Amino acid sequence: GVTIQEAIAQSPRLQAHLRMADRYLVALRDGMAAAWLLNRTFVFPQFACLCDRSEWPDVMPTCRLENSDLEFPFRCPLNFLLNVHFMQGIENGLQGRRGLPYREHSFLTHPWLSRRLRESRTEVRFRSDAPSAAAPGLVELPRGA
Repeated sequence: GVTIQEAIAQSPRLQAHLRMADRYLVALRDGMAAAWLLNRTFVFPQFACLCDRSEWPDVMPTCRLENSDLEFPFRCPLNFLLNVHFMQGIENGLQGRRGLPYREHSFLTHPWLSRRLRESRTEVRFRSDAPSAAAPGLVELPRGA
């Protein structure tokens, strides 16, 4: 077998994929926190990946399964980056805490979604000073909220 550190050392593509995944996770944390603070439903973005997911070591160093025709980057499913079962626990809430409802990335483009929801927008700003009187369609949160 190949250790994680050996795989990372052998594959510049895996290194880039992990850096990109780190940025996604930080953005998800911030977006989910804002959705929770505003009591809103979180809609996941579509992710791009630079490595195919595999338990087999032969995917290294190319990050591509043998005989795969994937072109990089490719749109990858949520479970390439997150434990979806864990996310279901977050949605339902834990130990009496309010959960965070979420939807898949295609939710806002689904043809059955009402026009009112599809076209609604709220701008969220984080401020270091005291929030001002918010205009319609604008929510201001204190930085670090």
